[in-house]
Amino acid sequence: MDFLKSLMLYMSLTFATTMQAAPTPEITAVPTAAPATAIVETAAPVETPGVDLSVTMPPAETPAPAPTEIPDPTITPNTGYRNVKSGDRGDQVKRLQQRLIELGYLPEGSADGAFGNQTRKAVIAFQEANGLLADGIAGDATQTHLYENPDVRENPNRPTPTPEVTATPEPIAEPTADPQSTIAPPAEPATEAAPTAEAPAETAEAAQWTWLWQASIVYNDDNAPLACLRQEDGVTVASNPRLYQMADGSIQLCLSDLAAAIEDWTLTTEGDVITLNASGYEVSLMHVNGVFACLVDGADLPLTSADAALIEGEPCVSTAFLEKVFQAQAQWDAEESTLLVRIQPKELAQATD
Repeated sequence: MDFLKSLMLYMSLTFATTMQAAPTPEITAVPTAAPATAIVETAAPVETPGVDLSVTMPPAETPAPAPTEIPDPTITPNTGYRNVKSGDRGDQVKRLQQRLIELGYLPEGSADGAFGNQTRKAVIAFQEANGLLADGIAGDATQTHLYENPDVRENPNRPTPTPEVTATPEPIAEPTADPQSTIAPPAEPATEAAPTAEAPAETAEAAQWTWLWQASIVYNDDNAPLACLRQEDGVTVASNPRLYQMADGSIQLCLSDLAAAIEDWTLTTEGDVITLNASGYEVSLMHVNGVFACLVDGADLPLTSADAALIEGEPCVSTAFLEKVFQAQAQWDAEESTLLVRIQPKELAQATD
């Protein structure tokens, strides 16, 4: 019995020792099923036979030069200028023509002081080139650009002058002595044709004058200077009646402007006769061959050459004329560029006498 107990004890100890020495078994992972992966087929690109799918960029084009633009007029018109139009004659027309010649719109030598069809076409060409109303009338806007615009555009079609070709002089042959040659007698001087008397110009050159375009007229001590309406480049504008200073310092007034500015004045023209009804007087001026004759209420009034004149085709009278006809008082203030004119109605003037 003791032997069996000892054997059983020995076997128990041996088993226990064996179990302690054995390695711990590894835990084997349980495989997890992988999710199904969808397979998507991509269709191969379809090739079109004979077609080149590459993009060819066109060659860069050189931009065409921009056309020359006509400038927009930006200068404020000077309202001191007077319209110059077809049929006008005088220094103002000649000055206009000379400026158009400088800018290439008129040919050299065409400044004759007469506004004809050639001058009208030149004015239209100038107006078109400078962005102005092309009506052929040189008014405020046209003359402002012509004389005052530093960026005025010359004639774009002006021909380029051809250089003059200087002819090469031929060599002078030395004279050969000829004993039989005879010396011809000198030719008699040609008789000059007698000068043909030219017909006088349609309007003779007026005495030198200056347009006082900034000057004004104060009539009968009114607070405001006189103003009249006139046409400038097809637009009616208000301006001062025109005043001109002659070479001797005297002042001439434009009758048509005065009649338009003074309420009880009217002016009519019939042929060479100008009739003015003013302040109760009826004044008739007759212009024949550059000489004026005058009737006041039917009575002849002697005039001097300085009393009346045609300036730019308009009848003008001096301050002395106003004094003779209306017993007016006229005083020129040079510092203020103002002419003071006082005229009493005919009834009051006769009552005072």
